[in-house]
Amino acid sequence: MITQSFPGLETLLTRRKGGVYNIRGILFQIHYTLWRILHEFSKEGKEEQTFQLEGIEDLDYYFDFQNEHIQVKCLDNNLDANGFGEDILPNLLEVFEQKPDSLFLIVTNVYISQGHLKKLQVANQGIKPLSNDSRVFWFDKIRKIRPGLDEASCLRFLSCISFFQSKEEVLLNECRQMLIEQHGIINGTEGQYLKALYYFLLVSSPNKKEIRKFDVLQIIQETTDAISKGVVNLAVKESWIEEVSFETIKDDLLKFSFFEGKSARPWHIAANLPVERPHWQQEIIDSIKDFDVTVIKSASGQGKSTLAWKVAQLMLDQIGYNIFELQELRREGIQDVFRFLESKLRCGYLPLIVIDGLSAQVRDWSDLAARVQKLRGVKFLVTAREEDWFRYGANTTNLILKPINIYLSEAEARQIFYFFQKENRLHTNMTAWQPAWEKVKQQKLLLEYVFLLTQGQMIAERLSEQIAQFRDDRDEAAKKAILRLVSVADGLQIKLSTSKLLNLYKMKLGFNLTGEPYWPA
Repeated sequence: MITQSFPGLETLLTRRKGGVYNIRGILFQIHYTLWRILHEFSKEGKEEQTFQLEGIEDLDYYFDFQNEHIQVKCLDNNLDANGFGEDILPNLLEVFEQKPDSLFLIVTNVYISQGHLKKLQVANQGIKPLSNDSRVFWFDKIRKIRPGLDEASCLRFLSCISFFQSKEEVLLNECRQMLIEQHGIINGTEGQYLKALYYFLLVSSPNKKEIRKFDVLQIIQETTDAISKGVVNLAVKESWIEEVSFETIKDDLLKFSFFEGKSARPWHIAANLPVERPHWQQEIIDSIKDFDVTVIKSASGQGKSTLAWKVAQLMLDQIGYNIFELQELRREGIQDVFRFLESKLRCGYLPLIVIDGLSAQVRDWSDLAARVQKLRGVKFLVTAREEDWFRYGANTTNLILKPINIYLSEAEARQIFYFFQKENRLHTNMTAWQPAWEKVKQQKLLLEYVFLLTQGQMIAERLSEQIAQFRDDRDEAAKKAILRLVSVADGLQIKLSTSKLLNLYKMKLGFNLTGEPYWPA
């Protein structure tokens, strides 16, 4: 970039933000406009409602002879009484004088500051009457702009003002949800509809276009028609390959299941739950740079998934790779995945394909990787247990590939202990790292070590206790039968349907569909 060679230009680049603020404001206005349109048009009995873009205000809403004029403000700091009085109040008063029964809505991405503006908001919400000092404050503001307004008119004007605050990401998420729920749009395709509607609103704004429900339905139908005319890609339709987003989640139970031995997922990485393993992370990153395919190999419980997703996040943040997960692949769909990746490269993507666990579901992955090599730019990051590598990793002679065999080192064990101690995640029995390390150092199993530190016992011990409890259970036979079948299916990598499994044991062992055992008299 040219600014790298000229520090003075970097200063100008940082200082000149007028265009950035302008575009931010336009985007926030468009997002709110779409949210409001979808929200209002979803209500029954409002066929005649109309929105006007860039009308008297940023957005005008007309229904049953009622005018609502909406100003949309994208701000960096909270909105206060002085800012409101200087920037917003004069425009509202000008409209009020022409049509005194108009309603006014102020939409902002920030909060209303404490003070006279907050008191006005609370009063108009019916929570608490406007105090005398605030009434005097606003009367003074209004009469400086419109000296001829009497007290009754001032009060009526103030009562017509309301406020709406929302973050942009909240509006976007609710727009997606409304499109899916109200218009039958398939989850995963709503992005195309949003972009079509954004563009429609943007190009319609300079012409002050009036928007009715029919216009929105027409755009949605045109987008549906355009999508249906395209070639159906089996990989996309069946969600075999999907882009990964490292977003945090609000479900604490889901996050902290990581410390109970559950397989790592991107949201665990986003929540900064795993301990850094810089040696392995750097070795994997170097391999991805130099090889088309990097395979993280080890026995179960060594942290393959955690390392794979952590490295994927680093490749996304530091280099700009786009992370995709390949969850399923059939031989007849290899060409579809190839086309999908080819289109992404043409759009400027840098695809890194994560295959988290070789299995029968992706047995043809090496054929895909061999075909994709000609595209130059697509990288694969694969995790595999030793036994699965022998099953599904044999046909790799044509690949530029590097295997990395990982294990838990003594230095990592010590580092993990002190990290958990700092985060207050150690079991009360764990007072030093050495005893726990001595139990796992022969096999060097990370999963067992973490479980021991956080739960106070080995996974094998927990399983032994649970199996021993079967002897005292009234439904011992059913539990053992189900466990046996599930274990065999897992070993053969076969998916089992829960409903079919329960139906089977309903017939054989008297197990009803709710999962509660019953015993004939």
